[in-house]
Amino acid sequence: MTEQDFSLPPGTHTVALGIGDMNGIMRGKRIPASHWDTICKNGNALSIALLAVDMTCDVWDTPYVNFDNGFPDMHMFPLTKPVASPWEEGVAVCMARGEGTDHKPVPIDPRGALVEQVERAAAMGFEINTGTELEFYLLDPETLLPKDNGIQVY
Repeated sequence: MTEQDFSLPPGTHTVALGIGDMNGIMRGKRIPASHWDTICKNGNALSIALLAVDMTCDVWDTPYVNFDNGFPDMHMFPLTKPVASPWEEGVAVCMARGEGTDHKPVPIDPRGALVEQVERAAAMGFEINTGTELEFYLLDPETLLPKDNGIQVY
């Protein structure tokens, strides 16, 4: 396997490293750029409970992670090359992959579940294609009010 380039954009002082939870919310940590090389090699510990949190921040008791086993940690490793955040100068954003402290996949990792399903589909001769539905508002640059009347989501 070739080594992936996780170099930071110029001027980066902090990396927002995160993994998507079951609701598609990025959960993770802010890493000082001075520690980035170490994180790339060794990962960064994070509670697996963050993958069992719903949108109201209630933690679900699952067979894999629960109050009985103390919500063990996993490690996050960079998955993508960090990109500069357009809304926060000096911060780069990087998606992560998770693995247990035993270096095995985390069964409740939504991305891991997706990868497994894509592989299953490929084994059956299917190619998975997806698209996103982006919703946004068009605002008048002077008033910052919606440009249209009625439903303004596009």
